[in-house]
Amino acid sequence: MVKAELIGHLGADAEVKDVNGSKFIACRVADSSKWKDKDGTVHESTRWIDVTLHAESPLLPYLKKGTMIYCRGTLTTRVYSSEKDRCQKCGLTIGAQEVQLLSASKKVEEQSTTLNPQQYNGF
Repeated sequence: MVKAELIGHLGADAEVKDVNGSKFIACRVADSSKWKDKDGTVHESTRWIDVTLHAESPLLPYLKKGTMIYCRGTLTTRVYSSEKDRCQKCGLTIGAQEVQLLSASKKVEEQSTTLNPQQYNGF
């Protein structure tokens, strides 16, 4: 079993999905890095990683675009065909066993000024 840890910002609000009768929460997390090359030019790269949580997670109302989270779970890869590019691509998914809110998005802060960092354990 491969385990992974990830810290990043949500690219969109999390949503509940239903696949073949199994419900789960799905979100996408951006993992960005910056570096300078030998000429001093700054480069930036962003990887998008899909994260799934159990549908009963109490964190759903707080998983809004821009929220920074920490998650730990099982890492899986998937290969799929892109109709647009007509090529095969691959992606990463973390089946989250633990999720912690590290910062709230502005949208959540406007809704509640008393948001305490929350943690979810369990898939």
